Amino acid sequence: MKKIVYYEDKPKSTNNTLIEGVKFNIHTMTGIRNVVLFMINSNNVIGILCDKDNKEISNIDLMETVWSVTPFVLFILFKSSTRNTTIYDEFKDKIIWINSLEEIDTIESFTPSYMRKFNRINWPLLVHFSLDSTVSSSSSGNILSLSAGGAFIETEQLAGIQQSSNIYLIIEFKDFKLYVDSTVIRVNNDKKQGKCGFAVEFHHVSKLTQNCIDSIIKDKLASRLLFTIDDIFDTIT
Repeated sequence: MKKIVYYEDKPKSTNNTLIEGVKFNIHTMTGIRNVVLFMINSNNVIGILCDKDNKEISNIDLMETVWSVTPFVLFILFKSSTRNTTIYDEFKDKIIWINSLEEIDTIESFTPSYMRKFNRINWPLLVHFSLDSTVSSSSSGNILSLSAGGAFIETEQLAGIQQSSNIYLIIEFKDFKLYVDSTVIRVNNDKKQGKCGFAVEFHHVSKLTQNCIDSIIKDKLASRLLFTIDDIFDTIT
């Protein structure tokens, strides 16, 4: 079931689950750090519902920080006669305004049909890749974006690589190497369209390996987000 985080300035609920309805589980908590860690460690979080009195969660810098790693997450704000909503116009596709909790079910129409199964992070890692399963003659590049389900590899060595190609990868983490089969799902060889390289979906990856990658990514996400959040609030307090 999809989840919404109800972020409160002060604890008002004795139970962590505020509402369990047909469409959503709404989890209530205090402290932006708790919200961030819950989002990283939970699947299917689609939105952050903000307490009426909350000031810090509506900070634009904070929103952009969250969107940098979870671009599909919505911010759900309560309407107020004293709140200036024009500052949020640039992000109107990612912010929903409601009058009361009773309107919460209406946000389903705003949520994307596709949500990532795994956390993803921008993270340069060296990778060797080959069209040959023996990897006897490999090329190399940098993984710029990584999840337990796939990656984007920056490289200009694109000879023979096209959509649906089978690619064999050796990803070099700090303490170990990961050997994985993958399929190319997108190729970009035009620098005007962004980084040259290709995106892949991993195949035949064991559950243990997936969990290992996801754990590494979660740790990286948590440290990056919490550091950034601390920096944001140091500048506004």
